[in-house]
Amino acid sequence: MGVHDVSCTRIRESIAQQLSKLDIPYEWRDKNEGMLSVGPFVEDIGSANTYSRIRQSYYLEITCSDELTTSISGDAILEGLGKTGQWVWINDPVTIEKHSMWFLQRLDL
Repeated sequence: MGVHDVSCTRIRESIAQQLSKLDIPYEWRDKNEGMLSVGPFVEDIGSANTYSRIRQSYYLEITCSDELTTSISGDAILEGLGKTGQWVWINDPVTIEKHSMWFLQRLDL
């Protein structure tokens, strides 16, 4: 994902502020390098789905190409609470993409 025409520093600050506002835990692993760990946090998705809840963790790298160009990349770890009451690793690309994009949209960049 890329963001243009906004200072990279402002993007980093905005992400942290939005995570706090959403009450999603995060920790800067290296703020100077833009390394951010997010989560885990749990989302209730209802009983009609394969999983009733999704536990999400993200490891983001927020890179400044120049003062007004920011790239955001990273890894997502998703687990679903199955009908047996056990957390199951989710490796379905469609589910991962859906929840990852929803997470990024909530950052309101």
